[in-house]
Amino acid sequence: MKIEGLLPLGSVVRLAAGEHRIMITGYGQRLQGQEEVNDYVGCLWPEGHQSPDKNYVFNAGAIEDVLFLGFQTDGQKMFVAKMETALADYRKQKSAD
Repeated sequence: MKIEGLLPLGSVVRLAAGEHRIMITGYGQRLQGQEEVNDYVGCLWPEGHQSPDKNYVFNAGAIEDVLFLGFQTDGQKMFVAKMETALADYRKQKSAD
């Protein structure tokens, strides 16, 4: 599924590699000890956050379906635009290194 821009927090997605539903809880995350910064971090839905070792980090390209779109406001949209720019800048810098 082609997704334009970052989805709002609270969105529930199904990843291509799994059957679980994941609720997006954050942006620009990486696993401890790894260099790659992922678009999203999330937790199982409807279970919610259980512990840091049960978080899922993934990129937009891994999303198969958007099952629910999270709450959006003008402030949220401005924040997401800044996050998209920060992620793009970070990836450009890393690829130049």
